[in-house]
Formats: sequence, C-alpha cells, structure tokens
Amino acid sequence: MNEQLQTPDGLFYDAIKSPSLKLAKYIYSYNSGTMLQANVILHQLTKQEKYIMEAKRTADAAERYFFKEGKFVDNYWFSAVLFRGFIS
Repeated sequence: MNEQLQTPDGLFYDAIKSPSLKLAKYIYSYNSGTMLQANVILHQLTKQEKYIMEAKRTADAAERYFFKEGKFVDNYWFSAVLFRGFIS
C-alpha cells in the first residue's frame, strides 16, 4: 500500500481500479487514517523503523491536508477513521 497508493506528500489515493489498474486519485481522510494506523501496528509488531517513519509522514501530511482552523474538513465518518489513526 505504501508503495502503490501513497501520494508523493504522504497521503493515500483511494484505490486501484480494476481491470484497468489505474489509480483512483481521490484523497479521503479514511485512507490516510487506515494506513497511519496500519503502519503504527506494523511497527509495534515488527519493531522496524520504516513503519513508524511512514506513520509519522502520513500523520504530518494528513494534519496539513485535513485539519483546518481547528477542525477536520472531510466527512465526519471519514475523519473518525483518521482520528483513530492519530490516537494509535
């Protein structure tokens, strides 16, 4: 996921379309939140620094992109997934 769906700035695209294998370049907070949490868990399980570095990169990018004027700017259900990633 980090290699295939991650944007250059650390967020995540929505999906890879089938059967064309083209990126669906929509950016939603739940994708970044899911991968933020997954990278934290992978770091906890493996102790590999690359995962915590990816988690920090995603957290920084997500904060810049989805958090404006003291609140999340995406759909509140999607933002809840991102928030869960932040607290992991």
